[in-house]
Amino acid sequence: MLDLFSPLDTTFRTISADLEKWFSAYPQDAAWNVVSDYCIGDPQKNNDTIAFSIIAHHDTTENTRQYIAAVAPTDIKSTRQASLGLRQYLKCPVTFSVTYVVSRSSALLRDYIDTDNMRDFLPDFEAYLRSFDEHSLVSDEYFDSVYKRMGQFKRDVEKNKQFNAKLARQVYMVAAFAASVFKHLTLVKKPAYIRWISDRDAILDRYDALVYDVGYLYFLLQYGQTLDFSAQNVATLIDKPRFVFEIPEKTGKNINDELVRLPDHLAGTLADFDIEARAFTHEKFSTMFDDVFVNSPNNTVIQVLGDASRVTTRRLAFHI
Repeated sequence: MLDLFSPLDTTFRTISADLEKWFSAYPQDAAWNVVSDYCIGDPQKNNDTIAFSIIAHHDTTENTRQYIAAVAPTDIKSTRQASLGLRQYLKCPVTFSVTYVVSRSSALLRDYIDTDNMRDFLPDFEAYLRSFDEHSLVSDEYFDSVYKRMGQFKRDVEKNKQFNAKLARQVYMVAAFAASVFKHLTLVKKPAYIRWISDRDAILDRYDALVYDVGYLYFLLQYGQTLDFSAQNVATLIDKPRFVFEIPEKTGKNINDELVRLPDHLAGTLADFDIEARAFTHEKFSTMFDDVFVNSPNNTVIQVLGDASRVTTRRLAFHI
């Protein structure tokens, strides 16, 4: 198993406390949206970034979409100015964000998450999946579909033909980062439902949205360690919170485009950020950064560093 979670758990201690404080007005057993977007592999940028926006159930999804469409009609790459209305929404009590920043010099932690590590992970994945399958009330149809997707991935890794190791690392990283967000949201708010909404991109398309499966299993493993791992608790664990995985349309407009603009603006801003120089290439990014990330109690940043021997993480906080 690729151990990204030990350093992440340490870094999440203060983030989890801030998350609990920020969402203290919301009850347990509620429904939550977690919307993700990524800026990965752009040679013009300083960092690879993976952003998650946690949205409390405060209005209808359609009303939220309409508001964002009105104040931020395009993603941050296509706009000249950082939307004031979007910045205000990202600071209001209904949203909390976690953005992971990975230096491009680490090549997506290539030395740490190599093909051998990914291959060695697969037997553990399958064993845990079978254990959950045996005890869960979830239909066999779901698990059968996961076995099928995982089997295709396993065959590609073993044959090493047409295997895109870089994209596979992205799947592993996004899944692990998402699982940490889900774990701490669940510890703090005990949600009844979590809906994961992602942008339409290669990470989601690869192996028919396998990233959702890996992220979900990672969550079960990590959250399960906080419980007594009896057969009864395995059943409870996998049935609450219930997860909904949004699969965007393959062509045309993504129905969740507006929601994705929240993490899009976060990921785009920090991808451009020169951390050492504290500088940006465009004023729209510095406006977003100063307004949304500086002195922020609810828009958090985790820097991820790694080499062949280990991964380290730390929370970045920005103050003036």
